[in-house]
Amino acid sequence: MRKTLATFRLGNHKLAVETLRYVAPKVPYEDRLCPLCRREAESEAHFLLKCNSTVYTEARRDFIGKVTTSVRNFDALSDNDKVFYLMTQENEHIYKLLADYIARMTKIRADNVAR
Repeated sequence: MRKTLATFRLGNHKLAVETLRYVAPKVPYEDRLCPLCRREAESEAHFLLKCNSTVYTEARRDFIGKVTTSVRNFDALSDNDKVFYLMTQENEHIYKLLADYIARMTKIRADNVAR
Protein backbone atom coordinates (compact mmCIF):
# COMPACT_ATOMS: atom_id res chain seq x y z
CA MET A 1 0.00 0.00 0.00
CA ARG A 2 2.68 2.46 1.01
CA LYS A 3 4.74 1.84 -2.11
CA THR A 4 1.74 2.29 -4.41
CA LEU A 5 0.80 5.62 -2.84
CA ALA A 6 4.36 6.86 -2.45
CA THR A 7 5.24 6.31 -6.10
CA PHE A 8 2.00 7.95 -7.23
CA ARG A 9 2.48 10.94 -4.90
CA LEU A 10 6.05 11.42 -6.09
CA GLY A 11 5.06 11.39 -9.76
CA ASN A 12 6.84 8.10 -10.38
CA HIS A 13 4.10 6.72 -12.58
CA LYS A 14 3.33 6.27 -16.25
CA LEU A 15 0.81 9.09 -16.66
CA ALA A 16 1.44 11.37 -19.63
CA VAL A 17 1.90 14.42 -17.42
CA GLU A 18 5.16 12.87 -16.19
CA THR A 19 6.38 10.62 -19.02
CA LEU A 20 6.05 13.32 -21.70
CA ARG A 21 7.97 15.77 -19.54
CA TYR A 22 11.21 13.98 -20.39
CA VAL A 23 10.98 13.64 -24.17
CA ALA A 24 12.91 15.94 -26.46
CA PRO A 25 11.65 18.38 -27.38
CA LYS A 26 9.68 18.81 -24.15
CA VAL A 27 5.92 18.44 -24.66
CA PRO A 28 3.93 21.36 -23.22
CA TYR A 29 1.74 20.39 -20.25
CA GLU A 30 -1.55 20.96 -22.07
CA ASP A 31 -0.40 18.65 -24.89
CA ARG A 32 0.35 15.68 -22.61
CA LEU A 33 -3.03 14.23 -23.42
CA CYS A 34 -4.65 11.22 -21.86
CA PRO A 35 -4.15 8.31 -24.29
CA LEU A 36 -7.65 6.99 -23.58
CA CYS A 37 -9.92 10.04 -23.88
CA ARG A 38 -7.54 12.47 -25.68
CA ARG A 39 -9.45 15.42 -24.12
CA GLU A 40 -7.05 16.92 -21.58
CA ALA A 41 -3.67 16.47 -19.94
CA GLU A 42 -3.40 13.14 -18.17
CA SER A 43 -2.70 14.47 -14.69
CA GLU A 44 -3.23 12.69 -11.41
CA ALA A 45 -6.62 14.42 -10.98
CA HIS A 46 -7.65 13.49 -14.50
CA PHE A 47 -6.63 9.86 -13.98
CA LEU A 48 -8.28 9.48 -10.58
CA LEU A 49 -11.49 11.43 -11.08
CA LYS A 50 -12.10 13.04 -14.45
CA CYS A 51 -11.25 10.82 -17.42
CA ASN A 52 -14.46 9.92 -19.20
CA SER A 53 -13.09 6.78 -20.82
CA THR A 54 -15.55 3.96 -20.22
CA VAL A 55 -12.75 1.58 -19.20
CA TYR A 56 -12.54 3.41 -15.85
CA THR A 57 -16.27 3.70 -15.14
CA GLU A 58 -16.77 0.66 -12.90
CA ALA A 59 -13.58 1.08 -10.87
CA ARG A 60 -14.23 4.79 -10.31
CA ARG A 61 -17.88 4.23 -9.39
CA ASP A 62 -16.88 1.59 -6.82
CA PHE A 63 -14.15 3.77 -5.32
CA ILE A 64 -16.16 7.00 -5.17
CA GLY A 65 -19.11 5.11 -3.68
CA LYS A 66 -16.95 3.67 -0.89
CA VAL A 67 -15.24 6.98 -0.14
CA THR A 68 -18.51 8.92 -0.19
CA THR A 69 -20.06 6.58 2.38
CA SER A 70 -16.99 6.98 4.61
CA VAL A 71 -16.28 10.71 4.20
CA ARG A 72 -19.01 13.21 4.89
CA ASN A 73 -19.50 15.76 2.07
CA PHE A 74 -16.79 14.22 -0.14
CA ASP A 75 -19.03 14.57 -3.18
CA ALA A 76 -19.38 18.32 -2.52
CA LEU A 77 -15.63 18.93 -2.90
CA SER A 78 -14.09 20.16 -6.15
CA ASP A 79 -11.96 17.64 -8.06
CA ASN A 80 -8.78 19.40 -6.92
CA ASP A 81 -9.91 19.33 -3.30
CA LYS A 82 -10.82 15.66 -3.61
CA VAL A 83 -7.35 14.82 -4.93
CA PHE A 84 -5.70 16.90 -2.20
CA TYR A 85 -7.83 15.21 0.46
CA LEU A 86 -7.05 11.74 -0.87
CA MET A 87 -3.31 12.35 -1.31
CA THR A 88 -2.90 13.72 2.22
CA GLN A 89 -5.06 11.08 3.85
CA GLU A 90 -4.05 9.51 7.15
CA ASN A 91 -7.23 7.51 7.73
CA GLU A 92 -6.16 3.90 7.25
CA HIS A 93 -9.46 2.84 5.66
CA ILE A 94 -9.36 5.63 3.05
CA TYR A 95 -5.63 5.10 2.57
CA LYS A 96 -6.20 1.43 1.73
CA LEU A 97 -9.14 2.22 -0.56
CA LEU A 98 -6.98 4.74 -2.45
CA ALA A 99 -4.01 2.37 -2.78
CA ASP A 100 -6.27 -0.40 -4.09
CA TYR A 101 -7.97 2.03 -6.48
CA ILE A 102 -4.68 3.35 -7.88
CA ALA A 103 -3.42 -0.20 -8.40
CA ARG A 104 -6.67 -1.19 -10.14
CA MET A 105 -6.74 1.92 -12.33
CA THR A 106 -3.07 1.51 -13.24
CA LYS A 107 -3.74 -2.04 -14.42
CA ILE A 108 -6.80 -0.96 -16.40
CA ARG A 109 -4.76 1.81 -18.03
CA ALA A 110 -1.88 -0.52 -18.89
CA ASP A 111 -4.24 -3.09 -20.39
CA ASN A 112 -5.95 -0.47 -22.57
CA VAL A 113 -3.06 1.77 -23.63
CA ALA A 114 -0.97 -1.15 -24.82
CA ARG A 115 -3.56 -2.00 -27.46
